[in-house]
Amino acid sequence: MVNQLWFNYSGVLGATCTPCPSNAHCSKDKIISCDKGFILVSSSIHWLKPFTSRCILDLSLARKVKKYTELLKSIAAEETGKVECENGLRENLLFQNLLTPLRNKKFVNMDTDQDFEMFTRLALEYLRSDDDIEVIYNRGFKHKSKIYIISKNPKRSLVCRLKPYIIHQIDLCKTWVQENIKLLIGISLILIVYYISRRVELIYSISSIYSPQIPEIDSSFEKTEMTLLSNYDEDYLSIAKYFHTGLPHNTIIGILKLEMPAEIVSAHAAYKRRNRSMLTYLMFHGTKSLCDPKRFIKNPHGKFCKARCGVCGIVQEGNKTKYASTYYSEKRHMWFANSSYTSYYYCNRYNSMTSAMFVVEVVARYGDTITIIDCDARINNLRIFNHYVKFLFKSISIVFFFRNAKH
Repeated sequence: MVNQLWFNYSGVLGATCTPCPSNAHCSKDKIISCDKGFILVSSSIHWLKPFTSRCILDLSLARKVKKYTELLKSIAAEETGKVECENGLRENLLFQNLLTPLRNKKFVNMDTDQDFEMFTRLALEYLRSDDDIEVIYNRGFKHKSKIYIISKNPKRSLVCRLKPYIIHQIDLCKTWVQENIKLLIGISLILIVYYISRRVELIYSISSIYSPQIPEIDSSFEKTEMTLLSNYDEDYLSIAKYFHTGLPHNTIIGILKLEMPAEIVSAHAAYKRRNRSMLTYLMFHGTKSLCDPKRFIKNPHGKFCKARCGVCGIVQEGNKTKYASTYYSEKRHMWFANSSYTSYYYCNRYNSMTSAMFVVEVVARYGDTITIIDCDARINNLRIFNHYVKFLFKSISIVFFFRNAKH
């Protein structure tokens, strides 16, 4: 207040006090400065009447403070959302800690440290009266106050927003399972039984799916006899169809039926009688030919070569590991497949056009796409990947020759 003396019209000496204008600092009837954020505007009659000048809001400064306030609100909303989603620290909501990401904003990083401190202090005053922000003061160590800026409208990620719903659904599922555990056990048992029954049906039907049937033939031969089949023979048609399921574009030159020696035929028949639960599969076996196999088409009684040829060896003695060229775990192995396409890549051709492949009937407990054998026929031990299964070859094998498809 500034005391002033004045005379009224009646000549009586009087006294009054004129208050200093708002947002102003006065001394001796004059405004000497304004509050931060305000500027002094002078009046043309300030010499007639005290305090006709006044402090008005600095609009450029107000816009700056408003921008600071909005940025702080946005940062506080993000950090509050992280805390609520349990992947953020509560200490990040401290006013001093919010200033670090604020300082890195493009709008702010050009301001001096002094201006930055002033703008953030003014922004804090605005935040105190903001309905979307809760400002909490906590007295900390050595009577230092901690100021927390907490947003009432936190920004949460999609995962965070869905998390309560997901947890609720999981709880409902757990409750349902606990209430219906007996029903679930019953359904599980039914499904297991159904799966096993379907698996058994598949095992028993796999031979009919992949393998044509060959009639049982008794043999009294001491040596293998080869017979060239007619193109209209049932065995020819059956084997040709089976072969073309894997290699539809390859041309068959001829198919020969092998009547194996009586020793092999008898052993095979005895083995099947002892193991009636096992199934019979026709499988392909590609092998090397060091001689020209086409000569057997013209003369099934032609002479065999003596060059450890796979074709000549198997025809005479059946499948034996000594003729195998594939090694597995440092041992010779024979590979059989239910697809001619797979066995094709094991055929070593005499020339660029002709290859030879065997069809061998196998008695086994399980059927598979590839069968690996590490011992000779008539030895009852077979490795099919990691399963040991007893086996024995049937005495009757069929050999066919084919020409590579031209692409």
